[in-house]
Amino acid sequence: MAFIYATERKQTMPEFVTISEAAECAGTTKANIYRLAQNAIIAAKKVSVEGTRLRIWKVDLDELLEYRERMHDLGSAKHGVRYPGDDETAAN
Repeated sequence: MAFIYATERKQTMPEFVTISEAAECAGTTKANIYRLAQNAIIAAKKVSVEGTRLRIWKVDLDELLEYRERMHDLGSAKHGVRYPGDDETAAN
């Protein structure tokens, strides 16, 4: 599976795709994308499936890819310091 980087895509109107399509393009799980959409970390909308009562999530693919790149660039710094004083404990 080839990853798509946001910088390789044309900057146009937001392209909303299903969570399954977004997961395939971004190389992550559907559950992770669903969590990002629900918590409004990436742009998303719920749309009706024509002819049914179903509603599905669609997410902005460009925003998802930019978020993924931002998290990759941050590396472990995105998690912050969880336990103050870990450096002192490791030295002993």
